[in-house]
Amino acid sequence: MLGATAGLLALVGLVANTSFTWILFRRAEAWAGALLASVGLGAGGLFVAQSAAGGWANGALFWGWFPLGIAVSFGWAFMECGRYHRLLRRRLQLGMADPVVTNRFGLYAAATGLAVVTNLVGWVFWRRHLEMVTDPVGGPLLLVLGVTSSTLMMLAFLPPRVYLAWVRARAPEAA
Repeated sequence: MLGATAGLLALVGLVANTSFTWILFRRAEAWAGALLASVGLGAGGLFVAQSAAGGWANGALFWGWFPLGIAVSFGWAFMECGRYHRLLRRRLQLGMADPVVTNRFGLYAAATGLAVVTNLVGWVFWRRHLEMVTDPVGGPLLLVLGVTSSTLMMLAFLPPRVYLAWVRARAPEAA
């Protein structure tokens, strides 16, 4: 029961994350709605298949393929945030963008890019039947990726005042 609950919560989180990117960047685009539906239906199908097959203690079917949905979701967020960050940087040069907002998009792009890397590295470890946390390479790698991504998220969404002042001070003068 615990494994199925974890799977269901992961499914809800994945759909929420993908929906966030869809709503923020591409709500009016048919292809983006189709991508959101594909991620949700694919993960939902994995959940149903794993539930029908049983064996949630290991959850090999669900957890074996679910990380690909995570990679698609965070990869999409990474690309959209990176694209928007580039657009805002050009506007910032003209005095048409806020330096803090511009910085936040860059930080979120970097954090979601690291989330893709972390997820795919973890998936490789899982596929090779290795415990990443206790592995002599995997553990430190997970630590560095996790701390870096968390720090970027903190700076993007809960920045200290001194960081905000630093971002504003570095902003270019409008051309």
